[in-house]
Amino acid sequence: MGPKKESRPWYFDAVFYQVYPQSFLDTNGDGIGDLPGITRKLDYLRHLGVDALWLSPIFESPFSDAGYDVADYYRIAPRYGTMSDLKKLIKEAHRRGMRILLDAVYNHTSYRHHWFAESRKMGKNPYSKWYMWSEKNIGGWWIHNDDGRHDLYLSEFHQNQISLNYGHKSLAKKDGNSPNDPDIKRLHREMQKVTAFWLDLGVDGFRCDVPGNIGMKPMGRDMRLLELFWNSIRKVCDSRGVRPLIAEEWTTPLEAVNRWGFNMVFSLHVGHMKKLISAGKPGTRKFRGDPRVFDRELAKQTGAIRKKDGAVVVFTANHDSERISESAGEDDRLTAIGFLLVLTQNAVPKIFQGDEIGMRSDHTAPWREWSMGRAQVRTPIQWTAGKNAGFSSAEAAKLYLPVTENFREVNVESQLGREGSLFEEVRRMIACWKAHPALHADGRKITLNARKNDPVYAYGRQGGGETLVVAMNLSEKKAAVSLDVRPLTGGKDSLVKSVLSRQGDRFAGKYLPKGSRARLVLELPPYAWHILEIARL
Repeated sequence: MGPKKESRPWYFDAVFYQVYPQSFLDTNGDGIGDLPGITRKLDYLRHLGVDALWLSPIFESPFSDAGYDVADYYRIAPRYGTMSDLKKLIKEAHRRGMRILLDAVYNHTSYRHHWFAESRKMGKNPYSKWYMWSEKNIGGWWIHNDDGRHDLYLSEFHQNQISLNYGHKSLAKKDGNSPNDPDIKRLHREMQKVTAFWLDLGVDGFRCDVPGNIGMKPMGRDMRLLELFWNSIRKVCDSRGVRPLIAEEWTTPLEAVNRWGFNMVFSLHVGHMKKLISAGKPGTRKFRGDPRVFDRELAKQTGAIRKKDGAVVVFTANHDSERISESAGEDDRLTAIGFLLVLTQNAVPKIFQGDEIGMRSDHTAPWREWSMGRAQVRTPIQWTAGKNAGFSSAEAAKLYLPVTENFREVNVESQLGREGSLFEEVRRMIACWKAHPALHADGRKITLNARKNDPVYAYGRQGGGETLVVAMNLSEKKAAVSLDVRPLTGGKDSLVKSVLSRQGDRFAGKYLPKGSRARLVLELPPYAWHILEIARL
């Protein structure tokens, strides 16, 4: 008998947080963050309001691409610690009511994986078809094998990341062009085994790297293969309860959730959200955003989901994108509005490490592990104003990446408990989010005001027997708006009261009569925002 089916998936009521392990907290003085460092900061994350952690890859790797080149799916990279360290992290997280998700990199492996060492040998063996091989270039980045068989293999992203073959139809039959090939079936079973191994260790789910690439190759698309593979992984997860699969953002809900079997998918259109809070120098800013674009694109994604347990994830940033504070012109007032946007959509919210204190993108950060222009968001978390921002006791030259220069002004220690700090504003928002189910992923969203060049963006949220209004002024000038809230009042006399506002702002309760006069008039100071409740009388 399988696990008991939950009537409501836990992730609808969870705030996610991405940990980039190598720059989170170093506890052994080698300059690189580690698993004990994450365990040490669980209380901090719980205080913020985090429910689930996604860890970027922690598997054994030569780190040609920061761990997204896995050399062994069953081992922890020694620089992060041991299997015992991971077990302790999982145990301590669960003790606090938190969950741990790992990063599943199933599209490719490192060139140092022993599977590839066997696959490239002359003569047939059990691994010969486990990678993409061809006698000629059939489209894409094919590399001549210089050790063993006289074929070419497909590399994606980095020359040391070699594409696994799950039976892609574009290959020759002898190289394994069907998932029904006995050798290819063994690879499918092996990846199911990998998935089960970590789940049985206590892991609560996976974020999946470039999931579409398994079927979408430069030489052609194999959508049938995508559905077959990922649904088989989903089956393994479901056999152990609600252990969600989250697809990376370079997919759509229609594909990832409805067809491939994912529970959630990161929203590709988070860039439209960041455009809403983009800013120039103070005193010269003129709002030129278009809330309609963000509103429409997100509605298109959330509306495409046809499964009850499916959801879109909106996020502040990730290890490849600019930080939310950079979009906001390093203005904490606008950064806070960015968090408000993330936490009040009909989607699951996710925070990237350090965004909660307004860490900046550091464009002076050097390349490390093929980071290219992405190192700017991978710098160590700024915990204190002390040595190395409290990240590590190592000498500065040994750090994974240099600490950003503003760590003395922007750090966790200086913001904890300080009224009006970005951290405390975000913590207040998360607490509000948790207290009001209308704000969660399965709540309904009704747009009230979203017009081009209009700095006031407002919408209603309904769910769990309550009705809320979220309104914000995205400009540095005061603004007013008159909202037709009849879709929310149901034609009844109603009372509007404050749930949460920007620190220092107040909203006096208002009575709204039924009928055509049910309009909510708001006057909003620069960068002000409100979450209001409408109660029918």
